[in-house]
Order: sequence, then structure tokens, then C-alpha cells
Amino acid sequence: MGSSSNVGQFVTKMERTVKANGNANREALKRASQVYKDVGLRELGKDTGGNLRLSRWGSATRRKAGGLRLGIGYEIRGKETAASYIRPRPPGAWKVLEYGTQPHEIKPKRGRGRRGTMFSNSEPGGRSGINGYTHPVRKVIQHPGARGKNTFSRAARIAEPRAVDVYAAAYARALLAEFR
Repeated sequence: MGSSSNVGQFVTKMERTVKANGNANREALKRASQVYKDVGLRELGKDTGGNLRLSRWGSATRRKAGGLRLGIGYEIRGKETAASYIRPRPPGAWKVLEYGTQPHEIKPKRGRGRRGTMFSNSEPGGRSGINGYTHPVRKVIQHPGARGKNTFSRAARIAEPRAVDVYAAAYARALLAEFR
């Protein structure tokens, strides 16, 4: 940056430094957030069989389409004091994946029954209906609950060292590019 010969030059250099610092911070934060996102999706793939979907979630239409697609997004707000908000999408499904569920009842909606092998009364030699089930069951089912997999928090722990390194390198690279 050299030396300043008067106050005006010094003030201009300081303003440029502040602006460069904000831009460098935002760019570095974007790169670090991408690391968190990539690691999070990789860990999610381990917990969902690789397809990033919860196949038994939601309506029958959604299940036929392959299940609920999960993802991770991030938003960066601010400049000099930028903050990154990394969000799992959709949050309800991630909450179940992260923390699990308590034992609960599953009730059929609007008189429609749920079809399932553990609930059917198939007769030996009898004719099977859809997917091999004889009839829909119109009763309450006791779900045993599910243990949480801590996918999101595990991904954050795994990604943190690399994200910090990526942030530091991107921040330094952006500042060096500004002051060359």
C-alpha cells in the first residue's frame, strides 16, 4: 500500500481497506458455507441410503415419486460482519432425522386405510391385492419411535476444521488480490 503523503490519501486507503475487508469476509464465508453444505449432504447420503430422500415420508403421491427430497441451503447476510445461515430443508424431516421420534400412533386419514404386510390377514392361497396385501387396514398403528441419527450436528463437527481452513485461505486470497 505504500506510505501516504497526506491525510486524504490515508483516509482513502483506510476506506478501501474496510471495503476490501467486507468483500473478502463475504467471499470467504461463502466458500466455508459451501464446505458445510457439501459435508452435510455427504453425511445425509450415508443416513438415507445415498439418494438423499426419505422414502416413507408424507403422502402416497410423494412416496410414489420416490419420497421426500432433503437438502441443505445457506444464506449469507451482511458484509463486514457477515453471517451465514445454514439451513436443512425441509426442516420438519430433518428434525426427525436429527432427533428421532417418540413412540406414537399413526391414524388413517379420511377413512382410507394403510396397506401393509404386518397388518394384513392374508389367507393361504388367497388372492393378493396391491403390493401383495389383501385389504387396507383402517385402524390405529403404534409406531415404536425412531432413534435420531444426529446427521446435521455430525456433519457440522466433521466440516468445521476444513471450513475454517477454507475460510482463512479464501480471506487471505481475496485481500491479497485487492491490494496488489
